[in-house]
Amino acid sequence: MPEKRADHTAPRGRVLLVPGIGNSGPEHWQSRWEAQHASYIRVRQSDWDNPVCADWQQALELAAQQGGASPAAVTRNAALTHPVY
Repeated sequence: MPEKRADHTAPRGRVLLVPGIGNSGPEHWQSRWEAQHASYIRVRQSDWDNPVCADWQQALELAAQQGGASPAAVTRNAALTHPVY
């Protein structure tokens, strides 16, 4: 029986990129994805180094509300807990 392989095609629709503390530099995979896909949008925070949960949550909610259909959220390390919070 053939082995199943993961489908690595890009999601359709909007994708919110949610960096963690310090943001993601220009060579980070989130930055590369943002540059390669017009529908991939980085959630902007007012302070990447001193997170305030309520502020980060509000920024994520605002980004999710823009553009109609519900987006997928792609997070990294410490940011993983943020969308669930």
